[in-house]
Amino acid sequence: MHTYYWGDVHIKNIGKEAAFFISPMKAAKAAGLVMSNHTDFNVTPLDPFWVIWSAMARESRSGTIIGPDQRVDAYTALQALTTGPAWQVFEEDRKGKIKEGMLADFVVIRHNPLKQKVEDIKDNEVLATVKEGRVVYKKIGI
Repeated sequence: MHTYYWGDVHIKNIGKEAAFFISPMKAAKAAGLVMSNHTDFNVTPLDPFWVIWSAMARESRSGTIIGPDQRVDAYTALQALTTGPAWQVFEEDRKGKIKEGMLADFVVIRHNPLKQKVEDIKDNEVLATVKEGRVVYKKIGI
């Protein structure tokens, strides 16, 4: 979420060219790197939908698009929160995918981010959370 929270500051401090290459997920993927994405919690909110949105939109607080050529699609943004981190901590054989034999940790969400408009992704909503095959959270009313 660096592009949203600090993109404008980086343009002012280090110039547009350098600022536009902040968190270059598309370039990292093109170079064959396995990426992960995150928040700087407690500095920024812990909200995975905003993390996905920021990787796709790369919009700053002022509305400036910070490095439009580094925008990624929803699938790539989701991988940076699932399969990428699992691989980086050597747990790709048990985490990061919904697949037989893997830990059944996942969320059920209101909208499919692969089909949502970029601007709507940050407003998605968790309906249920499943941890090791057990529902540990369910939104009231569903």
